[in-house]
Amino acid sequence: MLVSIKRKDLCLLTEDYQMLNKLLALLTLFEDVTTITQAEYTPSIAFVAPAVLAICFDLMNEQPNITYTSSLCNTLLNLLISRFGGLLEELGVTMDKSIERKISYELYRDQVFIYSPFLDSKLELNWITEPYLPSETKSIVCEKIKKLIYDHCVTLEHNNGLICSYETQAADDEEQSAIVTTPSSSGKKRKTLFHYIECKTTKKKVDNFGFLKDQILSYLHGDDTDSFFTKSIEYKILNKLGKKALTVPATSSSVERVYSQSGYIFQQQ
Repeated sequence: MLVSIKRKDLCLLTEDYQMLNKLLALLTLFEDVTTITQAEYTPSIAFVAPAVLAICFDLMNEQPNITYTSSLCNTLLNLLISRFGGLLEELGVTMDKSIERKISYELYRDQVFIYSPFLDSKLELNWITEPYLPSETKSIVCEKIKKLIYDHCVTLEHNNGLICSYETQAADDEEQSAIVTTPSSSGKKRKTLFHYIECKTTKKKVDNFGFLKDQILSYLHGDDTDSFFTKSIEYKILNKLGKKALTVPATSSSVERVYSQSGYIFQQQ
């Protein structure tokens, strides 16, 4: 009798142990995110998309392998999608459309969440190329991110007046070309001395923003993890874009701590 009771207790302990292990497996990444965001040095907005993507696929992978905590897993996944679904859709993740959407669903479609990780030398495109998304989706998302970076760099250059000068030059060239090829007032082609020698005015197409593409490729394939900020001259435009995007914090936890500390200072004794 005593032996059978001990065996029963052992089975219960084993089940409890397995349940705890599964619970820990579900919450491990949540614990990592909490630790990072609550740290003294708050991470930038570049941290958001990689963290959300990693947690989403972790929960999806855990779904078919769990027994005791399946309800918790489904609840966590549904809450994640209802809040960050817009971001996940932009990254090509297939989701359940029937899940109720929160207000933040559409807000997380903002492009800054997608292109800001590229500007972090520790992330770049590694968070996309990790084995989460299908290969075809990875390629599409990577190209999308590089195009976003390029477009934002062009916008910064536009603000510096580069495009204006380029458009002015292009207009001058067009006008000059029109002057050369304009027929005479009589409508007839003007006689020329050497009519058999064709005067060809060929326009050379200039990629005025080719250097931006070179900067992006150089940064992407560089070995120096600190090159983004240490080589500010080489990556001049990317440096500007990085300072603009990476100064946005991932969470408001640091601000909330300031409010809490202020409350302790000014509370009545």
